[in-house]
Amino acid sequence: MKQFAKHHSIPIVAAGAGLLLFLGQALVYIHQLPSTLDEGNYLYKGLLFVTGVFQPFQPYGVWTNKMPFAFLIPGLAQAVFGPGLLTGRIFAIFLGLITLISLWWFVRREAGAWWAAAAVAVIAINPGVVRMYAQALSEGVVSCLLMTAIAIGVGRDRKIWQLMTSGLIFAASILTRENMLPVFGFYLIYIIIEHGWKKALLTAVPGTILLVLVHILYWPTIMTVIWSSWIPRQLTQLFPQLPAATAIWDPNINLASRIYSFWQGIRFHFAMMFGLIVLLLLWPDGSGWRKTSSFRTVVFLAVTTVLMVAAHMYAALWKDYCVFCFGLYLNFFSIIGVAMVAVSAPFLRLKTSWWQQALIILLILFTGTGISYGAYQELDDTLMRLSIPRIKNMQFQPGSTELWRALSNKFGYSYDQLSQIIPTVAGFVVTVLFLLLTAAAFQFWRKNRPNISWGAFTLLSFFLLGLLLSPTVVFGNPPEPDCGGDVIATTEAAGRHLASLVPPGSKIYWEGGLSPAPLLYMKDINIYGPQLNDGYAFRRGGNADDLFRYGYWNEELQKKWLNEADYLFIVDYAYKQDYNTVLDSEHFEELPMTEYIATCRSNSRIHTFKRIK
Repeated sequence: MKQFAKHHSIPIVAAGAGLLLFLGQALVYIHQLPSTLDEGNYLYKGLLFVTGVFQPFQPYGVWTNKMPFAFLIPGLAQAVFGPGLLTGRIFAIFLGLITLISLWWFVRREAGAWWAAAAVAVIAINPGVVRMYAQALSEGVVSCLLMTAIAIGVGRDRKIWQLMTSGLIFAASILTRENMLPVFGFYLIYIIIEHGWKKALLTAVPGTILLVLVHILYWPTIMTVIWSSWIPRQLTQLFPQLPAATAIWDPNINLASRIYSFWQGIRFHFAMMFGLIVLLLLWPDGSGWRKTSSFRTVVFLAVTTVLMVAAHMYAALWKDYCVFCFGLYLNFFSIIGVAMVAVSAPFLRLKTSWWQQALIILLILFTGTGISYGAYQELDDTLMRLSIPRIKNMQFQPGSTELWRALSNKFGYSYDQLSQIIPTVAGFVVTVLFLLLTAAAFQFWRKNRPNISWGAFTLLSFFLLGLLLSPTVVFGNPPEPDCGGDVIATTEAAGRHLASLVPPGSKIYWEGGLSPAPLLYMKDINIYGPQLNDGYAFRRGGNADDLFRYGYWNEELQKKWLNEADYLFIVDYAYKQDYNTVLDSEHFEELPMTEYIATCRSNSRIHTFKRIK
């Protein structure tokens, strides 16, 4: 094995195999995953912006609810290669490959070729992360920008042009999603420590210029729409205020659901989240290492990871807007966590004290149990319907029964309660068995490896097991259903069908479902921009003109547009819920419906209504 590991080409081949595994999965997923509201809007709004139909933050345009690069980057790809869902997703895969190559390049330089190959493999075997890179989402764009910036400008022997280039890319990540602002700040602090004040000031120049220019271009609306929730309330008075109205999206999420969302995030990003625990518990203690560039690199990556996780926990789990987005938010920077673990791995301490070993046991029990709770929706049917012998008065009875029925009869719990309890308890039991097996295995291992303690052995074994199980439903494989058939083909067919019914220049009323992706295949139509975000941009009350100015809409605008549009596109479920009682044959003629856009969504066909002049 030692001779095998010495061959320089072997880890490169392994990393290449990881890239091919990632690519093969992603090319399958792009046809299976139904388009989401965010993906459809990044693509369609981006196309409208790049082609000049609208501009970001334009009055009476579309709701520019994200920073402009989130739309302009995928929009530019479509302008170059042709509009469509396929273009957007192929471009997303391309960015994913750039991300993995940057990860490999960085880790190889800082920790060696084998650790670089391992880092690529961690991403390539995780279906949840691969699926994210197979969709045209801003998380993939930001992840690519962050990892590329780190690969160029973090670590040993970085030249000033590399530092300045990285600063520019970090600024571009902020212009894609504003929540990346702290990372740029952390990077400049790292440059001060690693290279000194002068180089830090030079590093800040190109990125700062880019940020200033873009904000001048979209001033002051960008401050009102994007930054008003970030800056102190006193400063918000310096900018125009958003119109007063009530959002209809106002979920009330209980504590159990927030805990569930937290553990979903741990499951889907186990490499980063538990890898951070491994690093902190096995933090290298060599005084010589603290004086090296590797130490400062690991500190930068670790501090960035900790603070970004904490910030997004607050944004998702503490607030109410998108509690179940926690796992999705981690995609922005989970690649940094993987790089952190890979770069620090060669330096980890393998000896632990008694109190650290006690803490390791508790953390493993807590994590194993919590992950099982976070996977209960995938595990409940399998575990609850396990057949067990019937027992009455401590005696076996003829026949068998399902586990949940036996526990329900014994303790009075409902089916829904047991669907959470049984997987959680099962996770605890399995984790205890893991600890016992690890203790036994360590007795054999320690004979040949006396330099490692039981605590470190157990912690690393649990971490490795979690990485190997990431393709399973317990860890990285999300519950998101894959649609049968070809989503790209059905979306293209729907878009072309709608285009065949509508002449150029028509006014379109859009209530077409969770993604405006079918609109990518239509040319020269006039769309009411606020409708692209469906109910998320809808407000109760408020002044209609003020709302429309900032990309929102309300009932007054809905009625106005309904009465003036030439064609109405109404998704089947919306038609059945409301519009079937509003539309009448005197004013509208129904044209042929599209086929199912997503076969896993039974009401995803789109009705088309033509106004009768």
